[in-house]
Amino acid sequence: MKLRIPIFIFALGVVSGIVQLINNNFTLSKTESYIEIILFFLILGVAVSTCERIGMNDKRVNLYTGISLIAAGINIDLFLLRGL
Repeated sequence: MKLRIPIFIFALGVVSGIVQLINNNFTLSKTESYIEIILFFLILGVAVSTCERIGMNDKRVNLYTGISLIAAGINIDLFLLRGL
């Protein structure tokens, strides 16, 4: 299994958790909600392009390592949703 999909899902979970944490801590208006969406995709794009650039996505890993990386991303998202 290549590391591309698990890294993407892990980054998606981490960035989603961070944006939800920011949203829970601050009361945002409708305009700032658009800024959050832009920030979400900007951070996600930077993380994915950095992994592509350094060649991390082309490495092969064990199936269980990929599944644990995906589970870690989901757990981080759920943990940050509770607000630390």
